[in-house]
Amino acid sequence: MKRDPDLIRQILLAIEAKPNVVSLMSAKNINLPNWSEQEINYHLSLLVEAEYIHAVDNRYQGESHMNATRLTWKGHEFLDAARDNTRWEKAKTLMAQIGGLAFDVLKPLLTDMARSAVASSLGLPQS
Repeated sequence: MKRDPDLIRQILLAIEAKPNVVSLMSAKNINLPNWSEQEINYHLSLLVEAEYIHAVDNRYQGESHMNATRLTWKGHEFLDAARDNTRWEKAKTLMAQIGGLAFDVLKPLLTDMARSAVASSLGLPQS
């Protein structure tokens, strides 16, 4: 299965929006109609591997079923950089021009774009 950066971003937004840290979020209760439960579960596993979320793996009949508990510091940092839709789309376009979407490059790009936006709004010179 191919990694989908838009799905990753949507999952992080859904986990951040949950009302309390006690509830678990699984592929079944993350309401993202454009993606299947299988795709969501796979991406939950990727987010655990990337240390963007904490989750519990409830195996059922030999299959992994991830239940997210919360975002990590790293997950919050990425989401804060990726929150703005315009910045997100621009970063994805720039990354596509170089032939891929490596998250190790995407997060610093988004952070630099946010930094530039702050400098611009304050009338500071941009570096």
